[in-house]
Amino acid sequence: MAFDGSGLASGMYLVNMQAGGVVQVQKLVLLK
Repeated sequence: MAFDGSGLASGMYLVNMQAGGVVQVQKLVLLK
């Protein structure tokens, strides 16, 4: 999985990932 956060501000984001029938939410902290 690749992630490009260049257009986002620093902060905490919730990432919603789906694969097959599985859905998972993860916290992502972006520091610049």
